[in-house]
Amino acid sequence: MREPDLFVKSDALYSENGVQLWSLTDPVIPVCWLTPGYDVDKQLMKESLARTWEFESQVRFTWTEECPTTGTTKYVRLELIPSAPTDSGGGIVSVGMAGAFRLPSQGRSGYIDLPGTHFSGRLSRLQYLASHELGHVMGFNHEQHRDDAQAPCSANVNLGQAYTRYDRDSLMQSMNACNSNMSETLSAFDKVGVASVYGPRRWTDQFWTLGDAPGETLRQLADVDGDGDDELIYFHSDGVRVAAANASQRTFQLAQVWLADFGTSAGWSGTLHPRSVGDVNGDGRADIVGFGENGVSLSYSTGSSFTPGVFSFVGFHHASPNWPSALAAPRMLADVNGDGTDDIIGFNGSGTVVSLSQCTGALCAASTQFAAPVVALAAFGSSAVQGGWDGVRHPRRVADVNGDGKADIVGFSEWGVIVALSTSTATTASFAPPALWVADYGADPSVGGWATADYPRYLGDLNADGRADIIGFGHDYVWVSFSTGTTFLPAQRVLKNFTVTGGSWQAAFPRFVGDVDHDGKVDLVGSRPLGTQVFLGKTFDANALAP
Repeated sequence: MREPDLFVKSDALYSENGVQLWSLTDPVIPVCWLTPGYDVDKQLMKESLARTWEFESQVRFTWTEECPTTGTTKYVRLELIPSAPTDSGGGIVSVGMAGAFRLPSQGRSGYIDLPGTHFSGRLSRLQYLASHELGHVMGFNHEQHRDDAQAPCSANVNLGQAYTRYDRDSLMQSMNACNSNMSETLSAFDKVGVASVYGPRRWTDQFWTLGDAPGETLRQLADVDGDGDDELIYFHSDGVRVAAANASQRTFQLAQVWLADFGTSAGWSGTLHPRSVGDVNGDGRADIVGFGENGVSLSYSTGSSFTPGVFSFVGFHHASPNWPSALAAPRMLADVNGDGTDDIIGFNGSGTVVSLSQCTGALCAASTQFAAPVVALAAFGSSAVQGGWDGVRHPRRVADVNGDGKADIVGFSEWGVIVALSTSTATTASFAPPALWVADYGADPSVGGWATADYPRYLGDLNADGRADIIGFGHDYVWVSFSTGTTFLPAQRVLKNFTVTGGSWQAAFPRFVGDVDHDGKVDLVGSRPLGTQVFLGKTFDANALAP
C-alpha cells in the first residue's frame, strides 16, 4: 500500500479548510533565508524547532543559508526583519505547503520581526516566534479561530479540521490574554497532535521493514543489559542485533551484533521458529529462547552479548505436529507464577501449555532451566473443543493484568477480550476459568472488527499502576483500555497514527510495545522502510483527542 505524498486537510491541532500539509511519509521542510547575517538568531531558531516540533514528530527542517534568486527549486523563503530596540517583534508566514513552499519568482513565504535587542525576555520571545511561525508552515492555524474556541480566548471563526480538543495552552494560541507568547513550549495536546498527523519521531533509520509475513515478530523490546530501559532486539538474517535507547535524545544507538545465531542464516524461519526474549534466570537481563525445529534453544544475556545458543529440551518445536507454525501455535515468555523468572507459555490444539522456569542466577544451565511442559489450562487452543482460536483473528498475550505479580492469559476472541487469571505456584502452573473482561477488540464487527493482522493488539502498563492495559492499533486510532484488576475500561484514544488511516500502517510494518525510557509507562514503537518511530507513553493525554 503506497502512502499518499500529500494530505489536503489537517487532522492535527487545527487547520483551516484548504490548508495542505507536507508529505506524511517523510515530512522534510526545506527553509532558506532571504536575509543575510543574524547567524546567532538563526541558530537559536533552529535549536528551538529541534526541541519542539522535530522532537515530537517525524518533521525535519533543512536549512539553506541563502535563498536562490532564480531557478525552479522551491523553499520556504523566510525573511528576518529587525525591530526597534524595545519592541517584541512578531511575524506572518503562509500556512501549509501550498502557501509557504515557493519558487524564487513567488517572493517570500513570510517574515519574522526579530525582537529588539533591548526587549526584556528576548531569547524566549525569539524561540516562541520561531516555533510558532514555523508551526504555521507545517499547516497549523491559530487556536483562537476554531469554532470550539472558548471566550475570552476566541476570535472570528474560520472553519477547518480539528483533531485535538481546543487548547488555550497550545503554542498556536496567539491571543495575548490567553498566552504569554514568550515560550517555545509545546502543550500536551500539541505533542499528541503533531505526532498524530506527521507520525511520532523517528528514533533511528535502522530496522527497516524487510517484508515480514503477518504474525512474524522479528523485532522485540526488552531489557537485555539490565539498565532498566528496554532495548530494541532485531533478529536479522546474520544473528541478533541490539540497539540501546537514548530516551533523552529520542534516538536508538547504532545496533550491535550480540550473537551470530537465531537468524535465517542459521536456519531459523520467522514463520516456523518463533523466538522470544525474557529474563528466564532472574538476573535482570532478558535472554533469548528459540523454538526451533527439534526443541527449545536458550541463550543467556551477559549484559553486553548473548552466550552461544544451547539446546535446552525437546518440546514446543516445529517437528512436532502440535506446533506447526508461529502463527497457528504461538509461544512466548512471561512470569506466570511470580517467582521473578520468565516461563514458557504456548498455545496449541490442547490448550495452554506451560513450562516453568526452575532456577536462578549462576545455578542455571540450559538443560535444567525449564520444567517439563504441562497443559495448564484446557482453553485458548486452536482445536474446536478449545474454542478454535485462530492465530490472526484471535491473538493471545500473557501479562499481569491484576497487579499480583503473576502473568495472566489475555485472549482477543471473536466476541471480546477473555482473561484467565494466573493461580500458579512455585511448582505448578494453573489458571482460573476464562472470563469476558470487555466486549471490544474482537474479530466480529459487533465488537470492533479486529479481524486481520493490520490491527495488532498488545498488553502494557500505560498508566504505571502495575496492571497491564490493552493497547490496540486500530483502523483510525491507537486505543487503550485500562485494567482495573477485574475488568478493562472502555477504550480511549491514544494517537491517530501507527494505524491504517493514520500513516498507512499495515501488517507488513511491525508495531510493538515496551518501556524504552524506564518510566513505568509502556511506549509504542513501529518499524517501516524509513526506520523506527517511537511514541512515548508519557506523552499520552486522555483529554487530547476529540471524541
